[in-house]
Amino acid sequence: MYKESKIDKENKRWFDNDYSRNSLREITISGCNIRGIFPSTIPFNYPICAIAGQNGCGKSTILALVTCAFHNDTKYFPLSKLGQKYPYYTFSDFFVFTKEERGLTASIEIKSKFLTNVKPISGKTQGIDIRRKMADGYWNHYNSRPKRKVSFLGINRILPPSESSKYKYYKNYFHSAQLSEDKKELLKECMTKVFGQIYTSIELQEHNTCKLFKANRGVVYTGFNMGAGENAVLSLLYEIISAGEGALIVIDEIELGIHISAQKNLINVLKDLCIKNKCQIVCSTHSANVLGALPPYARILISSTDSSTFIMTDITTEFALGAMSNVDVPELSLFVEDEIGEKFIKNVLDSDLRHRVAVYQVGSADGPIPRQMAAYYRENKHNYCCFMDGDKKNKRRIHEKTMKKELGDRLRHSDEEFTEYLNKRLLYLPGSTWPEKYLLEQTLEETDFSALDNWGVKDDSLKDYCRTAIASGMHNEFYNLSKKLGMEKNVVFIDIVRFYKKNHPDEIRAINDSIRNILQ
Repeated sequence: MYKESKIDKENKRWFDNDYSRNSLREITISGCNIRGIFPSTIPFNYPICAIAGQNGCGKSTILALVTCAFHNDTKYFPLSKLGQKYPYYTFSDFFVFTKEERGLTASIEIKSKFLTNVKPISGKTQGIDIRRKMADGYWNHYNSRPKRKVSFLGINRILPPSESSKYKYYKNYFHSAQLSEDKKELLKECMTKVFGQIYTSIELQEHNTCKLFKANRGVVYTGFNMGAGENAVLSLLYEIISAGEGALIVIDEIELGIHISAQKNLINVLKDLCIKNKCQIVCSTHSANVLGALPPYARILISSTDSSTFIMTDITTEFALGAMSNVDVPELSLFVEDEIGEKFIKNVLDSDLRHRVAVYQVGSADGPIPRQMAAYYRENKHNYCCFMDGDKKNKRRIHEKTMKKELGDRLRHSDEEFTEYLNKRLLYLPGSTWPEKYLLEQTLEETDFSALDNWGVKDDSLKDYCRTAIASGMHNEFYNLSKKLGMEKNVVFIDIVRFYKKNHPDEIRAINDSIRNILQ
């Protein structure tokens, strides 16, 4: 489970309260669909947000909408705009259709919400910008968008200079470019942190609109002899540092070309830069390492069908990866808090249910689970339920209230109907305490331990080990027990679950029946 760091809290604090940066907080699409994205709302709850999802689900489309939410009318030219007439992005930069392809089939509206202290002109609402387009018309005036420096870094950034005919043609014409000592030092420090290699200097060379980096790691070399990932990260860091305070940086597939450990290091470096520059970064990813380095509220999962788009936030990495890897859509999505809940459910499911249900670790019952349930409800998807830990039973009213708050005016049931609706879906694991403690307490109440003979310990010793494990504290029980037994923790846990299943058939039947009740 992700542990929120001090820098996470600091980033969240300024992002929620700083009205001087025009931070993007939400994009809502209404009217018709645009390149596979159907009417939906995408929230941005942290200065770095990562959008995950299967290929073709609409990640790149969302990045395009984010990029076009602002108007850059300064002298700052993003790398991808060098050599062009204007420094700002328009929808035509991203949405190109041939005569055989259909563009918009009806009118569309893109509404952006952002934090600002700028008073709006007459007839507009502060902190809201709306872009409109008829199917055969034009987008409304771009220069009326809120002002902000924006840079889009697409997947072409991964192409190294050695594979570019233009760069190779100019190889003898590059000369030193102006780059302040402060920026050089910051680039050097960031690259050292990302790749774990000591960079003693970073320089910039240029010719016309081409920029070439020169690095020193004991030997001097340019972008022509850099790895593609190294050059891509250097370009990204340069863009963030050059854009300065308050910029919005949009990155397609941020992990491209970067090895596993460097992916996590890069996210940590970007967190530091967000603190320093009060900038915002929105990226897409397929990487567990990128998602795992961000707090849950910074992760966005998107999925699309032929008629709708489904947006989920505040998710675990495991949930996102499971959703991205599923080929067959499960009949029922089952949410649990953590790995223990997932393993328990999977080991007590009847054989006829195992291939019909997908179990996802979502996180704490006090927020993430009710929010995920609300997300399904909003999209009119009712093939879900959750099993919270037993010690959350006394918070049922709080969880129902949280879900209602998330739904707002999207709640389609009366209070009585909604309570009945949740009675089928808001479920709990057996017992009135957390699963590890409950399972071991139930083990101690048994008298026949023959089903655990594979442990190779006497009954008295087994009981002593269980008592010691319970006393070791919340969520440490099975670690302590496995150490005492000299066995794998996972093996010990599964043995205990099977022992419980054998001795408590009514509780196991109730779990399976509650799932069948929804599947009917």
